[in-house]
Amino acid sequence: MSSPSEKTVVEAFATARSVLGEIDVAVACAGVLGAGGPVFETSVEDFEQVMGVNVRGSFLVAREAAKGMRKRRSGAIVLLSSLDGLQAEHGMFSYCTSKGALLNLARAAALDLARDRVTVNCVCPSVTHTPLLAGRLATLPDGDEILASYAARHPLGRVLTPRDIAAAIAFVASPIANGITGAAIPVDAGIGATWDNYRDPPWVAAAG
Repeated sequence: MSSPSEKTVVEAFATARSVLGEIDVAVACAGVLGAGGPVFETSVEDFEQVMGVNVRGSFLVAREAAKGMRKRRSGAIVLLSSLDGLQAEHGMFSYCTSKGALLNLARAAALDLARDRVTVNCVCPSVTHTPLLAGRLATLPDGDEILASYAARHPLGRVLTPRDIAAAIAFVASPIANGITGAAIPVDAGIGATWDNYRDPPWVAAAG
């Protein structure tokens, strides 16, 4: 996936308005992982591609959505960040950088639009069983074992599903959440509550 052109996003919003009417909710959820790797092995090409899709693309969606929402003094914009935006993950330099940037993009836009009664928030998922992840795991000989290990690290004992993320987006974009703006909302199966991978400490395991 390449970085979206400004013209493409502007035209997409114009088409949506002409077909569907005014836009009440905009969700920027396109994203790429990139090649992966630590900072000292990251190419400029990989960094620019990830930042282009994940950050530039979200900026363009937020900007175009805001134009119509400001006029009506109503609307909700949701950006899809990641738990890797709130924390960081070794060997995912470009991705973590891009997802962290989205948090402040949302905060800055939320302040710019607050007096217009337009909310801007980030939803921050942990490991989610999406086609993107499935495709990455399919290239590995032990993909199933890796997925199981991801599930075991989370207090709820599972990875997330797209439905989990959609539910959070639906909530924060709804009228009942119009008091929330500039927030980063984790959807992480509990892993953000622990400083370590979730597991029974030795003294609990021994007692069992």
